[in-house]
Amino acid sequence: MHLPPRRQHLAVAALSTLLLSACSGLPQLSDDLPPGADSRTPPATVPVALAPAPRPSLRPGDTFFYGRSTVLRLLRQDDRAHWSRTSAPTAFASTGDFFAPPLRTESPSLLTESTLEGRPADLWPLAAGKTVRFSERRQMTWPALRLSRAARFDWNCQVVDARMSYVPAGDFETFHVRCEGRSDSLLFPTERLSWDYAPQMGHPVRQTWFAGGRERVATLSASLPGALASEERIAGVLRRLATQR
Repeated sequence: MHLPPRRQHLAVAALSTLLLSACSGLPQLSDDLPPGADSRTPPATVPVALAPAPRPSLRPGDTFFYGRSTVLRLLRQDDRAHWSRTSAPTAFASTGDFFAPPLRTESPSLLTESTLEGRPADLWPLAAGKTVRFSERRQMTWPALRLSRAARFDWNCQVVDARMSYVPAGDFETFHVRCEGRSDSLLFPTERLSWDYAPQMGHPVRQTWFAGGRERVATLSASLPGALASEERIAGVLRRLATQR
């Protein structure tokens, strides 16, 4: 696409802004925590003894609620795990490893597709001290602007320890997993994310990431197994969360 000099300048400026706002390939959850449940200042780390955690086996329909209104729902599984959620990106497909970048995310304005090189799944079974390294080739496209950008990230993930995690949905024994992703482009800052993964849930109950110059936190508010996650029950949980104090 060839643009006049002025339009080229505007396009570059717009692209830079978009890249900074979309730098993270891992979908962050809502941090709209109910009043009184803000866990950005958790209690001191309480260590626990946990047996190594195998890769989870979730079922279509399994639903997780974060904050007041974010609903994460497993739609189906084939060679990928396909999820929907109520905040952008509204849909994504993953390897099934919560710490690995999704293979595809979609929102009204942005499509992100990633290819992973290496074996992220080698981090399973989770056990304190385990590490894994892998690479990601990411392609981001803004269809309305006819703009796209590619980048490569090198990821390093570590199971830091086993600890208690206190969230609105309850108290859970978890593995604390931390990942850092470094891009080969200066336009992309280093990504830092962490999760408290609860083996009994088969899913993280806490996620932290950086956005807008500060650390953000999302915590599990509720969950429903697929067999019970009807639209009526989901709506009922959301009504309860909206009125929580």
